[in-house]
Order: sequence, then C-alpha cells, then structure tokens
Amino acid sequence: MSEIKSTLDLIMEKTKNLSLTQEERQDIHLKELKAKVKGWTQRYLDHHIDVETLQEQLASMPEDQTLALDFFRKAMVAHLDPDGNNKRILSFLQDALGEDIGPLSRQIDSFKAEQKRLKAQYTKEALHELEGKEICGTAVIPNLDQYPPWQGWRSTALESFKQGLDSKEDSPGATRPVVKPTMVSSS
Repeated sequence: MSEIKSTLDLIMEKTKNLSLTQEERQDIHLKELKAKVKGWTQRYLDHHIDVETLQEQLASMPEDQTLALDFFRKAMVAHLDPDGNNKRILSFLQDALGEDIGPLSRQIDSFKAEQKRLKAQYTKEALHELEGKEICGTAVIPNLDQYPPWQGWRSTALESFKQGLDSKEDSPGATRPVVKPTMVSSS
C-alpha cells in the first residue's frame, strides 16, 4: 500500500529545488515593510501608540528607515479627510517627519471653503425643488446627503481632493520629509 502524503509534503517535495531571486526577495521585503508601516500607522491613528514609539520602531531598522519614512508619509496623507479631524495626521507629518504642512492645510481649508459655499447653493436649490412639490415652510430643512446633485458634487470633489494629494505626492517637486536627527540615531 502506498503512503498517503499531506498537501504540505507534496508542496515541499515539488519546491525543494526552487529558490527566490534577489528581486523576489526585495519585493517580499517591501511588502512586509509596507504592511508594518500600515499597521503602525493605523495603531497611531487609533491612539494605541505615540510618536515616540514610532520613532523607536524606526530606529530599530536603520537600513529601511528612509523607505519606511516615505511609506509613513504616503500612508498618513492617504488618511487625510477634508471633513475629518486631521490634527493628529498633520502633527505627525510636521513633528515626526519635519514636513511643511502648510500646503496640505491650505488644500484642506480650500476644500472646506468651497464645500461650504456650494452647500449653501445646493440647499437653496433643494428648497426650491421642494417648494415646487408644495413642501415649504420655515421648518423644512433639505437633507443634502439624499440630494443627488450634492451627492454627485461631493463624490467628485472628494475624489479630486485625493487625486490632488496623490499627484503632489508623486510630482518631482513635491515636498519630501526631512528626517530629524532623533529619527536617524539608533541607540
């Protein structure tokens, strides 16, 4: 009777002579580093760890520090929400990465100002439509979240906002993080 082999045994048998190329190892390393940074970013945003803990983590990996800082910047910028509280993200970018947050703050403020202006305009339009349906009075407040023109503008505007952040991220003249000496030193 022949021996029954497990799936793992079969896989190990077929792959025993295979090895990873340098490029494959590097890809795996980058994926692992991105995953670490993503996890640290989420824990930071959830207030489970602070900037000092992140600095300690970065100091423990000096060979990957520059790349990790770039991943951190991209991850933090990806979490920017023009309607949300971005104080923790902007604080991290400024304090930990030494970045000038002025352009990001101005972009967020510009989005908020445009949204406020258009919200008033869409509210008037919605009220006018409701009056046409004989729904009127001082107590009538349109729900813009259910108003298709507002929904369309809002989704387009948020997408443009994110694309604007991405394009600034990838442009050759984009502001890059300045690593503070406390980040580089390893104890």
